[in-house]
Amino acid sequence: MSIIKTIMRDPGLIQSTRRIAYVTKEPLPKEEWYIHKETKQEYWHICAGIAHQTHLPGAVVVVGARKSEPIVMEAIGASAGTNLRSLFKSAVTVRKRFRSNDVSLLRIMWGDPKKFTGLISDFNKVSNQIEKIFITAPPDWKSLNPGLTYWRTIENYGQANPMELHLSGCPDLHAALNSVVGTGLVGKNSVKDFPPSVMALGYAIHAMRAHKPWINKDGRPRYMTADPLDMTGWAEKEAMDTLYGTGELEGFDDDLETVY
Repeated sequence: MSIIKTIMRDPGLIQSTRRIAYVTKEPLPKEEWYIHKETKQEYWHICAGIAHQTHLPGAVVVVGARKSEPIVMEAIGASAGTNLRSLFKSAVTVRKRFRSNDVSLLRIMWGDPKKFTGLISDFNKVSNQIEKIFITAPPDWKSLNPGLTYWRTIENYGQANPMELHLSGCPDLHAALNSVVGTGLVGKNSVKDFPPSVMALGYAIHAMRAHKPWINKDGRPRYMTADPLDMTGWAEKEAMDTLYGTGELEGFDDDLETVY
């Protein structure tokens, strides 16, 4: 049973919020968010990173962007797998626990698509629709030093702004992060130079930082092009919703392969 619940903005406030956005020409605020049933912490968005290395247990890390100002990233859950198949099963378990009643939440995880090619396809063939896993590469995957890129993102939150990264839901991450700091960054450029749990955390934080899904569900600003108080404008509003509708891959880099 999921420990995350979807919260919708008060219907009585939605129209006024849309009206303000229309008049000011500002992006329309997100109209739904999530709450942790046990801690009561609210999140604008929740996503997950998945990583694996040949000689180390793979990891899935779930990160929530707290409904706060500034945005605080929090690792709220993690799971591991000694091999790829057990890692996929762990990913399914994590998704069931954190996806709420929003079927699109955690449907796609951030990771290395090519690393999972073949095995994940076989896994999905024998899995039901709910258990299927979709993996897509995080932003800047094709950068010269991707491992260092994602580590720097973690550093920006954890060291430059220590109050903007919380690991309360993943105590084992402290040891993994400290192991990187302790050994230094000399020669660490590729993803394989870092523990899987660290990279999974980096993927998730970097993706949310790039797409800013707290602006809107599909990660892109939505603007009111029709006055919500003008009934004749709703046809245009519906057309806008269709344009920005959230398909399976909305908000993700479509120039990189996604594994199904």
